[in-house]
Amino acid sequence: KGKGHWDSLYVSTGGLAQRQGRSAIDNTVLRNVFMPHEAQEMLAGRYLRKFLCKFIQLRQRCIMRRLADAFELDLVRMSEVGGSGRSHRKVKSILACISPEELADIGVDSTGTCYQILAASGSILAGYGQLSAAMQKVVWENVRLLMVNAADPDEYRGEPRADSEDYIERFVAWCRDFPGEYFQKSKALHVQALIGAAWAKKIVI
Repeated sequence: KGKGHWDSLYVSTGGLAQRQGRSAIDNTVLRNVFMPHEAQEMLAGRYLRKFLCKFIQLRQRCIMRRLADAFELDLVRMSEVGGSGRSHRKVKSILACISPEELADIGVDSTGTCYQILAASGSILAGYGQLSAAMQKVVWENVRLLMVNAADPDEYRGEPRADSEDYIERFVAWCRDFPGEYFQKSKALHVQALIGAAWAKKIVI
């Protein structure tokens, strides 16, 4: 799979879109100009992802406590993030030996997302990056849906387009598509657009 596949996967799971520059020096310049709704996605989306991960961690600890009480094993300590890889492998092996019927008897859903993540790694979720790419994509799509529904339709236009009628949107799209280069090859235009848009609160830097 090529670089384009991994770039699209990165963006679909909450990463920022940026095109490749014309030179190696251009590629050292990270995109730092965003439309207001893009900045909101980055900040609010990050907090929402953290909240979801915390919820999964709490749910997983409840599951491990139930299992620990049922089988008289110290599974909670063994499955903690700070534990050793050996402990996590032990937890993974133990969970693999428990049947869905036994889990159901103690009130644990073997098909639930929290348990599935726990069974796959043998440890409490450490963070968003530990989720599979498919799960990250689902989480990010739902986070974006929440923000789109709460946003003003006139202000939320999706990803900025280079062919937009809006001058500011074209400027932001240029910064994304040509990192390290001045807007329309003109330093004066770039500075004018940057200061004007920032002053009018049309962009976030």
